[in-house]
Amino acid sequence: MNRELLETADIDKELIAVLYYLPDNKYTPWVTWAARKDSPQNTFWGHYFQTLEDAQADFDMRAFERSHKLNKVLDALEAPEESRRDIYRKFRRY
Repeated sequence: MNRELLETADIDKELIAVLYYLPDNKYTPWVTWAARKDSPQNTFWGHYFQTLEDAQADFDMRAFERSHKLNKVLDALEAPEESRRDIYRKFRRY
């Protein structure tokens, strides 16, 4: 399978989220998967998308939903649900 890794993010101590471009897939060329940190080439739980924007949003949510430390910070701040993804994107850049 021909695939290009675009981004990775820690989910927890054992898992990462990955965002790939699949140039040979005409209909859903963008995919997010989960993978184990000790074998990132072995991916599972794929979510396939027609646009990069949808795949990026799913990737952000996959990393965000399982990020225990950031969730604790956001809970302490009592951030509204709709703003959590924006806050996460700012934190992830650092």
